[in-house]
Amino acid sequence: RMARLDAEASSVSLMVSWHGRIFLCKRRAGAASRRGRRYDVLMRWLCISDIHGDADALAAVLATAERFGYARVLAAGDHCFPGIDALDAWRRLLGVGAVCAQGVGDRALATIDPDGVHPRDEHERTRLRRLIEVRTSLGEPIPAKLKALSPAVRLPIPMKTGPLHGSELL
Repeated sequence: RMARLDAEASSVSLMVSWHGRIFLCKRRAGAASRRGRRYDVLMRWLCISDIHGDADALAAVLATAERFGYARVLAAGDHCFPGIDALDAWRRLLGVGAVCAQGVGDRALATIDPDGVHPRDEHERTRLRRLIEVRTSLGEPIPAKLKALSPAVRLPIPMKTGPLHGSELL
């Protein structure tokens, strides 16, 4: 998933490394590297998606990312459903101050009326039961917050950003 960024200063770029890490970087005046460019990292973003309520996996990702360091977290959708510990996953995202976008699973969890769904087979019945269980475990306020999330997030970075090939980071 990608975040669309808008800003104003021409010497700043959003860079995605080969490992998927995102950096907000500023070109260093007068400095050069092998490729003729040198950048100072201004902000490191940890970008995650498709947590699906797996709080243990999210905790492992956050612990690993902590060793490398990050300034902000971007969670690009599908935060809670159909996980076994959706509430803890949501609380962990809030705890790290994640900027969250709405995924298809989040929208389904927040908007589907289970009484209006008529499953055709056992798989659909199982998914519907799981949706009801997750919604019940989250309580009323969290599905409402998931419903209010935007499917696209504009990050508040007051500088011009643009694409940069990963090889230019060398």
